[in-house]
Amino acid sequence: MIRSSLEPRYPHLRHFRPVYREFRAGDGRLSQADSGKARRLLGYRPVWRIREGLARTIDWFVAKLAPSRAVDDGVSEPPAALYGS
Repeated sequence: MIRSSLEPRYPHLRHFRPVYREFRAGDGRLSQADSGKARRLLGYRPVWRIREGLARTIDWFVAKLAPSRAVDDGVSEPPAALYGS
């Protein structure tokens, strides 16, 4: 979902694939998120659906952290190397 959300801004990401490595100490291997308990005990109600929240988060990171590039600079290379963990 993250890659597909970034692709309109960074088309070169279409070719990136995840790199899976061995589990590390402390990694959660079989996690199934469920906010039901927080809803029951705390009255938690999510404000954003996952895609909407990701889009807003990506917008923030791009605005705050992505290097600015001129529209006509002709740069086709990625702004930084991306590494999976």
